[in-house]
Amino acid sequence: MYKNHLFFGEDNYTSLKSLEAVKARFIKKYSSSSVVVIDCEQQKDSIKKELEEAITVRNLFSEEKLIIIKHVFSIVDEPVIDLIKTAIEDVSAEGTFILFWNREKPDKRMKIYKLLNKYKDKLIKYHESRAVQNFELKDWIKNFLQKEELNIDDSTVDLIFERVNGLSMWSVANYLNILACVCENEVQPEDVLTYIPKRFEMDNFAVTDSLLAKNSKTALRRLMPMLLARNVNYEEAASFMGALNWLIRTLIQIKYNQTSGVNPYVVRKMTPYVNNFSESFLLENLQLSNFLDEQIKSGKCEYSWAIEKLVWNFVQ
Repeated sequence: MYKNHLFFGEDNYTSLKSLEAVKARFIKKYSSSSVVVIDCEQQKDSIKKELEEAITVRNLFSEEKLIIIKHVFSIVDEPVIDLIKTAIEDVSAEGTFILFWNREKPDKRMKIYKLLNKYKDKLIKYHESRAVQNFELKDWIKNFLQKEELNIDDSTVDLIFERVNGLSMWSVANYLNILACVCENEVQPEDVLTYIPKRFEMDNFAVTDSLLAKNSKTALRRLMPMLLARNVNYEEAASFMGALNWLIRTLIQIKYNQTSGVNPYVVRKMTPYVNNFSESFLLENLQLSNFLDEQIKSGKCEYSWAIEKLVWNFVQ
């Protein structure tokens, strides 16, 4: 029996739910007071102290302890890596269970990965959750709702699929949880139409043209259905962020008269609007755009939030 487990993968919804299931079983068998959770992103300035306390402090009511370390692959400090090595080799043998979780696949060059991989299938059991493929999603939806003791026919599953395909598994699960709350015995098509919004197709160029002309009302009116529905998927978010990033970079090129690689039509179209934006404003928004684009690609923020943040910053 493994006392140490690593949960990770492209489907971070399933990997986190798997960790929570192990945690629930531990609490049922032992005690919730014996559980210590360390988030390496939120507590990055105090990881070493938190981990030392988790390893050394004993619970008065239970000899067993569960240490949960989230975002484990963000650890880079050698002293913390050494502590984890000690915890795996020594502490877990004394009755301590350790669950590691990470949002995405690891960078195999990192020392923390190399350490954990050293113990794979020896002292640590790996649980990798791969992304749910399109052809698997319908069965996933049906199984999710059946676990909530709801009946659903195949045509209604198809309707849900049409509305959620392309969203993150967190978003899909949120919509299914809403159905689980409002439906009594069976999910009907009208429930899906009421509680799961229709996919919103966004015209990137219409929005960027409105922003270029500083017509914030038109830009926001075009974006609002998507922002309210919050059902934008990765491809849509990446496409829009790319379009807005291109707009900002092109304005900067024209402002600095560095247009040798820019289409002459684009230069003619955008030149009248260049003076609408100061140099500092464009550089600030380019930096924000690059940051949010990286957050989207790494899955560290909700897509709709990233778009909303950049657009609001741009129209102010």
